[in-house]
Amino acid sequence: MNLNTGLVKEHVSEMDRRVGPVYTPSSVDEFRQGTENSQKTLVDIRSGWIIRPVGEMERSMKLTPQDDRLVSAKAETHSETECVGEVIDGHCYQFNPTLMTFSEAESSCSILSPHGHLASVTNGDLHSCLVSMVTRATKSPVLTWLGGVVKQSEWTDGSAWGYSDWMPGHTDRQADESWWTAADCELKRASICSFPMAA
Repeated sequence: MNLNTGLVKEHVSEMDRRVGPVYTPSSVDEFRQGTENSQKTLVDIRSGWIIRPVGEMERSMKLTPQDDRLVSAKAETHSETECVGEVIDGHCYQFNPTLMTFSEAESSCSILSPHGHLASVTNGDLHSCLVSMVTRATKSPVLTWLGGVVKQSEWTDGSAWGYSDWMPGHTDRQADESWWTAADCELKRASICSFPMAA
């Protein structure tokens, strides 16, 4: 049958039966042959950055997978003279809105700097500055991890535990949003990291 006219053809040759060279990209869910183009954009799940595609020749010339990890870890670590957040009393404070457990948040701070920890709050002025930083970043108060370990009455960076602003009774959620409360370390919250700035 001739598809253009709708009339029946008496003889259809082999050449007429072939549709022609048409490339149809595979969908994301389908199996893809190694020779087909990939329409995917690769994204690093930790940083959110687009990963540059690497050809087979370039991939085989790399030294070892271990070297790649070292390079990426060095690239993510900030210099102690660089602060993306706010510098207060010689320390850099960075708010991270990503929801993490206490231990994940503490680990993420050590990626920012070798001396990075969750923030220790040693006086009322610093506490007010950190509350303002979080409120400006999120437009409202947000449950945020600080570096206090209640059972040991110490900060993760080793600072002295001389200041506190505990919520009365620790359970009244209607109170001032800037008060502290003890929480299960497996809850996921935003966090504030800090590290000393180099002189």
